[in-house]
Amino acid sequence: MTRPNETIETLLQQDYEHGFVTDIDADTLPPGLNEDTIRAISAKKNEPEFMLAWRLKAYEYWRHLKEPHWAHLKYDPIDYQALSYYSAPKLKEGKLDDLQFTYYVNYESSKDYAAGTVQIKVLINTSGKPTDPV
Repeated sequence: MTRPNETIETLLQQDYEHGFVTDIDADTLPPGLNEDTIRAISAKKNEPEFMLAWRLKAYEYWRHLKEPHWAHLKYDPIDYQALSYYSAPKLKEGKLDDLQFTYYVNYESSKDYAAGTVQIKVLINTSGKPTDPV
């Protein structure tokens, strides 16, 4: 007889096989949560001073909270210092106005249209040349 979580554990150990990948450069802070992390996030978001003060006050309150155990669940403690709390795509140089957006809607048939199953592709062309739908 297999353990209840054995199937899940086996699946989690496998590599992702479906090929969907979003490979983008990202600006990511290192793992960990402290006042410096909060200050860095606030600076990256260009927040006003009152927002930083509010975040720091909330962080100080959170640090003294005890994790509730009212649900009687069994799980390992959460390691909050192992998580990264900020990640955003790196912006390429240029202005948003320089991008050309092309919207392409493909209705396979009137039956698909009626069923609501339509394919919409959004292509972003940074070259400035016309883009043909793929």
